[in-house]
Amino acid sequence: MEHLIIRNFGPVTDIDIVLKKINVFIGEQGVGKSTIAKLLSCLRDVSLYDVILTKRENWEQIIERIFSIYGIQGCFRSDTYIEYFNGADISLIYESGAFRMTSSERSEDELRDFVSNVMDRCLMETFKNLGIETFELSQEELSKLIAKHRRVLASNLRLSFYCPAERGIVGALSNSMASLFMAQV
Repeated sequence: MEHLIIRNFGPVTDIDIVLKKINVFIGEQGVGKSTIAKLLSCLRDVSLYDVILTKRENWEQIIERIFSIYGIQGCFRSDTYIEYFNGADISLIYESGAFRMTSSERSEDELRDFVSNVMDRCLMETFKNLGIETFELSQEELSKLIAKHRRVLASNLRLSFYCPAERGIVGALSNSMASLFMAQV
């Protein structure tokens, strides 16, 4: 079962949540409901796991970019603590200004292999959906293809997606409501 602990992240001061298949966040405006949902989407991003494990060049900027997709990169503070257990023996922990990944069953090399395999499966599925057979490509052609379709590929590495439902509902209803009022129904 997924578990999320957040301390001092944006408007969230201290929360400990056991996540279920469906979660509903209800509360006053500005208390962090959307922040929690956005953070959860980032923590379910496979590319975040890869960056944390490989610490490739510019890894801190890449992590910031992942959080900037949802506009929460500025929520981190010097005393921010985040712990996310994904329910599959992997924990992401943010403390003292950095992320780390742990597992009670896998070594760091096994974690790298696991994440690499998940990323490969996501990429291959994306290419398949684009109608591209990658087994026929050279490494150079594959690199060019990845660069060309970077946004599509990155979106398929997210295991979660944040969509603010109320904003979509308000937009859809506003047109309908105007029509209803005009028809005097």
